[in-house]
Amino acid sequence: MLKKTIFSSSSARAIVVLGLSLLWTARAQDFGVPFEENEEDEVLSRSPRQTNFEEQCSFETLGDTISTCDLITDVKRFEVVDWTTGKGENSVWQGGPPTDASNSPDGGYGIIEMSQMSDMNGKGQQAWLLTKQTPSTGPDGRCISFNFATDGLSFGTLELYLIRFEDEVDFANETKPNFDRLRIWFERDPTMGEWMNSSATYTATGFHSLAFVAMNDMEYLKHPGYAAIDNIAIAPGPCEFDCHFDKNLCSFKNSDDSAGSGWVLRRGGDKRGTGPAGAHTYSTDNRFTPGSCAIFDSAYPRRPGDSAKLVSQTIEGRNEPICLSFWASMYGRGIGSLSVDYTVISTNETTTVWKREGSFNTDRWIQCRISVSSAEDFFVSFVGVIGEPESGDIALDTISFTPGECPSLPPGIKGSISGDCTFSSSSCDWKVENYENPSNPFLDIVAGGGQNKDGHKDHSHSVYNLPDMYAKFDLSSYRNRPRQTSALINRVPKPGFYCLSFWIFMFATIPTENKIGTLRVIVGGERNITVWSLTNQQHSKWEKVKVPFRVNEGDFVAIEATKGKNLPGGMIGVDDITFYQGVCDILPAAASVTLLDCYFDKDRCGWTVRNPNQDDRTLSNWLLGKNTLINMRDKTYGVDKGGFMMMESYSLAIRSQLVSTSITANEAYCLTFYFGQYYEDSDAKLTVALRDLNTNDLTTVWELNKASVTQTAFLRNFEWVFAQVALPASSSPQQVIIEGRVKRSGLTIDNIRLYPGIENCKKHPTYV
Repeated sequence: MLKKTIFSSSSARAIVVLGLSLLWTARAQDFGVPFEENEEDEVLSRSPRQTNFEEQCSFETLGDTISTCDLITDVKRFEVVDWTTGKGENSVWQGGPPTDASNSPDGGYGIIEMSQMSDMNGKGQQAWLLTKQTPSTGPDGRCISFNFATDGLSFGTLELYLIRFEDEVDFANETKPNFDRLRIWFERDPTMGEWMNSSATYTATGFHSLAFVAMNDMEYLKHPGYAAIDNIAIAPGPCEFDCHFDKNLCSFKNSDDSAGSGWVLRRGGDKRGTGPAGAHTYSTDNRFTPGSCAIFDSAYPRRPGDSAKLVSQTIEGRNEPICLSFWASMYGRGIGSLSVDYTVISTNETTTVWKREGSFNTDRWIQCRISVSSAEDFFVSFVGVIGEPESGDIALDTISFTPGECPSLPPGIKGSISGDCTFSSSSCDWKVENYENPSNPFLDIVAGGGQNKDGHKDHSHSVYNLPDMYAKFDLSSYRNRPRQTSALINRVPKPGFYCLSFWIFMFATIPTENKIGTLRVIVGGERNITVWSLTNQQHSKWEKVKVPFRVNEGDFVAIEATKGKNLPGGMIGVDDITFYQGVCDILPAAASVTLLDCYFDKDRCGWTVRNPNQDDRTLSNWLLGKNTLINMRDKTYGVDKGGFMMMESYSLAIRSQLVSTSITANEAYCLTFYFGQYYEDSDAKLTVALRDLNTNDLTTVWELNKASVTQTAFLRNFEWVFAQVALPASSSPQQVIIEGRVKRSGLTIDNIRLYPGIENCKKHPTYV
């Protein structure tokens, strides 16, 4: 284990940014005060795209040799594992991504294969890749940018540490140096082998290096996995978009209507009972740390209600959200409020997305986050409001903008949309509904550890020292019967397009079990519509989900789980919900749904029953199965008591249709389903037809006729058979009609799915 020592002579502070893809334009009209020409030049010059790098390494290849530049790969003196190098063309043999970050299979990168990191006792280890040692960074700090790719079950985490040394170190010496380390960036979710770009700003007053630290997952030590690094570059800081207020306000400006001098730079507060003791730091010790922060001072002549607005540059509009992260100090009896607004420039419409009123009731810095999304150019404002003079100082520090969404912090913070939840203290604004069996809840908010899987942890859990909580749909209790359903429900505040992002973990303690259950997202109003669904998945780790949908006035959104068969153990877990206005691509793609998709767990979804040319007799309809069929079990979960459509007759000839909602014109589809049959009846028939809704013409595209000798040879009673048929595009909207005909026999239907396109959609079974 590494010995941790702290030296005040090498104190450091750091801020984190996870991406370099934001594009900003600085325009004087975006601020309440004009830019001086030289000020604007200074702001725009602080980009990681600049070429005056102090250190860089792209792992250049020359034949079989891959350069590691000035990076230090021999780190055994630190009692850790060495990184090595690799390239894409050797990835299947050695591990790693199939190309470098420049998309070249011949390009090199730094790599650590996780399965090689366990020691002889089967314990996990760390692997370090060090930059060369350098002296103090100065108040501007430095910006390190890099590409990274991770994948595999044994991948645990990839972290970036600031290694602080007591004195200058001779790395040729095998003696272990005295050092302290400070984490400034980390990632625990695998990128699935895709290269991502990230950066971090850091400052240090003494000798230091940076270490890329990879750790493996103890649960999967024998499985492959890797972490890879490419295009490391260190430049004068701060990184683009960052501000830690150690020298100036960076690219931010006080607006014209700010009270007095607005937000000003201070090393800390100057009053008892309000304001921060010093600038924010990620360090866990209380020793002196250099730097300053931005403070809105409540001293005379401030009056209650006075405000100050700190405004960002223009941020280019985008469909994907931005995670705005900052640290705030709101300590004192006279604290007013701090809010985050974004203003769309074309319409001048301002929306408050984050707001805190009153004190945090602690003199510690508090990490704050919120997702901001706009398809048009916008700017962000931090608005402080004085509550009581002399006792209401508000401070800001360590601002960063990160591509991608994030759950809002601190827990329970309010904004224009209240759907974010990390479950750290409650289910937030999501109502827990165990409406089928309240006395034996299927859904509960639980803590990770012990018999429960760990939740989806991010940096906020360590910052707030909060328990690792998440929403758990428990699959193991035999008091909860198969097909029992519970949900998290939230009322959407206003109409529009939204994206729901969260993390899921579906698993059974028996790895080969494939009848776990279903997790779906439903938008409810006049009718309930499933917009996302996963059934019988087995996950090894937490998986990311994205759900795009549209709501009308008064609609709600529900995350609903349905239990499959009884299992000795397992769960469907939900964690770290982010809810924002905007659009997004569905994730994973397998969760895409159409209005025709139906597992018939509880109802017929969008399908209706029609009985042509005969009276509407109850026994003549397609019905939800009620366990009347001997040995016929639900296809979805392998349990009885329903969960499929059925029609049967003991004497009369019966004809009945399942009719879909309309499908879009000019698009081709592939329709799949499962069917079953029982008893003996040479007249039994099952057909799939398309009805043109403009001409009412009916075209049969799939037909199973029991009278055919070649077909009966392949059919067995009480057995599910997979069926597939291509639905060609039409210039008119169409309906799908599944018609059954029985006499002294029965038919069943389950698991209807509709997929766009007809590639590889061969008719199945082959004998139809």
